[in-house]
Amino acid sequence: MTANGGLSASEFKSLASLVYDRTGINLSESKKPLLTSRLQKRLRKHGLSSYGDYYDFVIGHHEEVEELIN
Repeated sequence: MTANGGLSASEFKSLASLVYDRTGINLSESKKPLLTSRLQKRLRKHGLSSYGDYYDFVIGHHEEVEELIN
């Protein structure tokens, strides 16, 4: 799914699970629009075209996990 197409349910679940695993913070489905908005900036910064690509990027870059959590 491209960033322009929105954050899919599976992408949201993957990112929310990552946040939960790292922080214990449970992101409910109601936070999806907020997460989408904030992640669009991160995708642009790193030249990524999808939330799935961003997830893969986050997994490989510890410092980006911190940005995601913040």
